[in-house]
Amino acid sequence: MDSITTIEGSSHIVLSIPHAGRVSPDGLEGRLHSLRRAELETDIHLERLVPLAAEAGVSVVMSNVLRSVVDVNRPPNGEALYPDRPPSDPLLQSTFDGLPIWRPDQAPDAQERGMLMRDVFWPYHEALKLALDRARRAHGTALLLDAHSIRSLVPSVSPDPLPDVCLGSNRYASADMRTVTCIANVVRAHGLECSTDEHFLGGYVTRNAGEPQNGVHAVCVETAKRVYLDEADQWAEPVRMNVLLELYRAFLEALATLKPVSPTSVNEGKNI
Repeated sequence: MDSITTIEGSSHIVLSIPHAGRVSPDGLEGRLHSLRRAELETDIHLERLVPLAAEAGVSVVMSNVLRSVVDVNRPPNGEALYPDRPPSDPLLQSTFDGLPIWRPDQAPDAQERGMLMRDVFWPYHEALKLALDRARRAHGTALLLDAHSIRSLVPSVSPDPLPDVCLGSNRYASADMRTVTCIANVVRAHGLECSTDEHFLGGYVTRNAGEPQNGVHAVCVETAKRVYLDEADQWAEPVRMNVLLELYRAFLEALATLKPVSPTSVNEGKNI
């Protein structure tokens, strides 16, 4: 099983898709409570961004494994990403709604956890580092766009429906204001509501990879699923997939023309 899909591009942009995978490692699928439940939190259909990115010369790193089995966007030590939320174990035990992912006594044991981290988690981050290092050597800077989608209403995140697009830069610690503003302007130009560092600061992918002071900018992009599909049946053919594709096409075009910023001139501005 190939745990990741990678495409090497010529651009300074790298597209990360950590949660679109729908593959369960050998021997584990039958131990899941149900495959449909395990797929509930999948960033469904985001793999369709890959041809668009490849056409634009953008490098791609995508996980092929179910995030419910291994979430590569959580800290390897399981620490909480937010002070008011529970620990973020990369090997999940339950869905966002608290439903068990595994059948009773069927969750991976310590040895299996180690193998999953070795075979799924670390290869993803090694591939990201390779792509970003290659882009920075070629262009003097690198930009990581971490693509996600999410249900419109997630009570554990917000009691109200989420905006159309939520951006996360860890309060500009993973990307400078100029880069984040560029992305936010694209969202609003498409008539969509946007928030920055309000609902999400970005996960382990952007917090670990983003080093604006060293010329690597990383932004998390969380798109509400209602923007491109009918949330009543997320597995059906997405009814507005073209909206998401055009949004990302505009992201890549705008970021391609954004001149590289010297690592010594990182903007420390406030929220958009």
